[in-house]
Amino acid sequence: MRFKLNWLPTGAIQKYSREAKKELYAEKPKLGIIYMKMKLILAANAIALCGAALAWESPSHFGVCSHLNRWEFPVVDQQLPIMKKAGIKYVRTDLDWAQVEPKEGEWNFSKWDAVLDEISAQNMEILPILPGSVPERAAPAYKNLDKFETYLRKCVERYKDRIKAWEIYNEPNLKSFWGDNPNPAEYAKLLERAYKAIKSIDPKLKVLYAGVSGVPIDYIEKTFEAGASKYFDIMNIHPYQHSNPEEKLPEEIKALKELMKKYGISEKPIWITEVGYSSAQECGVVCAEAFEAALEKLGLDYRKDGVCEVFDEKFGLGNNPIARAPEIMLPKAKKVRKISLEGIKNLDPQKNKILLLPVGEAFPKDYINDLLAYIGNGGTAMYIGGTPFFYDVAIENGKPVRKHSGEGALKDFHISVDQGWKISKNFPQMTDSLKAAKGFENLKLEGKLSTYFASDANLRENDKMIPIFYGKAKYDGGEFEAPLAAIYKFDSALKGNFVCMFSHIQKIVSEENQAKFVGRTMLLAYAEGVKTIFRYNFRSNENDNTRESHFGLVRRDLTPKKSYLAYKTLSQMLTESARDLKIESKDGAYIAEWSSENGEKTFALWTSRLKPVKIRLSVKGETITACDYLGNSAKAPRSGDNAIFTFKDGITYVSGAKSIDFK
Repeated sequence: MRFKLNWLPTGAIQKYSREAKKELYAEKPKLGIIYMKMKLILAANAIALCGAALAWESPSHFGVCSHLNRWEFPVVDQQLPIMKKAGIKYVRTDLDWAQVEPKEGEWNFSKWDAVLDEISAQNMEILPILPGSVPERAAPAYKNLDKFETYLRKCVERYKDRIKAWEIYNEPNLKSFWGDNPNPAEYAKLLERAYKAIKSIDPKLKVLYAGVSGVPIDYIEKTFEAGASKYFDIMNIHPYQHSNPEEKLPEEIKALKELMKKYGISEKPIWITEVGYSSAQECGVVCAEAFEAALEKLGLDYRKDGVCEVFDEKFGLGNNPIARAPEIMLPKAKKVRKISLEGIKNLDPQKNKILLLPVGEAFPKDYINDLLAYIGNGGTAMYIGGTPFFYDVAIENGKPVRKHSGEGALKDFHISVDQGWKISKNFPQMTDSLKAAKGFENLKLEGKLSTYFASDANLRENDKMIPIFYGKAKYDGGEFEAPLAAIYKFDSALKGNFVCMFSHIQKIVSEENQAKFVGRTMLLAYAEGVKTIFRYNFRSNENDNTRESHFGLVRRDLTPKKSYLAYKTLSQMLTESARDLKIESKDGAYIAEWSSENGEKTFALWTSRLKPVKIRLSVKGETITACDYLGNSAKAPRSGDNAIFTFKDGITYVSGAKSIDFK
């Protein structure tokens, strides 16, 4: 991958000064909302945060998603300068058909004209998504292509001199956006129609393939088979990750590149127009209160009784930062002892009364009997995240591999799961509402959860299932209500308890991990050849505690989250003209390296593991300086052929070294 990179002199990295921090968001905006007025402290041609100069040309490699023409419209003039100070000069937003043509034949571009005026004033670029929100009279758009083309031509002809690239649809592989069951062939027809219309207006304009949800290779190939590969200039994906970005992101991009090669379009660039992590606390509100109430019902106190969690990196269990059992089920527990799978058999349930199982459906079958013995002797296991024990985990070639094992183990544990899709093929994936069970009326329940219900089908002898809260859902058979969270209180061959919520949890992270993933995700994608990345999103609406409301780099009042500073630090270290970016890894540690035009190198060092990792390095260079992922001064690796450096899960940026290699 090649960028251009303009560097300050070696050693320009400085600690983010107290004076700069004092000036964060110090000035009141016109509308009275407190927001960041970030002033960079310049000294000796060095930028205080991390020392890289900004020398942008549009379009930028660094973008962001923002609903500028929707709920964010009143503060557009305040948001754009804050974006720009983070190195963002490319903004993606919906060019809503329903907004610009509220009635057929009546056009109103007043909001979009105003947005574009503000964009131009900041010397930024905008990427519109067509059609955005579709008016009911024309929905779904693929069934109204003549009307769609009229709308598209009206937009492109109006803005062809101000907008150079146009994205044709957002996530058409999802029913909620496509407006019908996803149909690759129909999308190919719509894309062809759009492409030909745009090129007839100005052949120099660029057309983006739809920003598909994930990297759905089958869907994409079916559109290619239907001719779509000929009707776009830029490929486009939304590769949201449900674990560490290192786990799947590079392989997903490689698979896409192979598919493009197969269809003879490998020369077309790849953009990511959405990617990000939410820092919502939804599970903290719903799950933690429910699990705490369940323990109280059982007469257990996580503050006094021993709490352990199954944590076994060899099997890939417990080490997913997006699904950490203690953070989800018992975030207030100050002491949680990690035990390996081997350690379960030696666990005394009288001293260690509470055991947190790994989030998700995987558990090695070789350790099932040890867990049964723990519960059988009176221990309490706690679980969240789908059908437990549904996947076995085995070690193959030194790596954990998941294999389907079914629901047989549920009978051994006297528990049962009713998935919504088993009730009816038309059963909704999410509940309509939540309701506290008797004895748990004080629970604060909000949001929606996946329709995985607790059942008493496998209870034996004097076992009981005690509901904690219910989920309600409407489907073609009427309204359904069943427990989403429950206590299985055993009084049979088993004498302990199984406290569970079988719903799949939303994929959320802490604000700290949200910030750490900014640079890691983007560097991994750039290294695979992705040219431009739009982070989703800039501003959190914070309407509630659900996942969608907390993706932002800044809060609703425009104050920064750590992820804003992480984005800014990355954009200043990896500037527009960077080139020859490559990444090497060893034992969970990663070294990214890139060069400036004059050959000076910069490095990014991190680990995908939760705990710091000490690695021996060969480091060459004399004046070596470093900053962390937030721009603060950090310890740099020492020069030498046998230097030991501590890799952390937040990036350490290093400047001044000639080379850094694993020993």
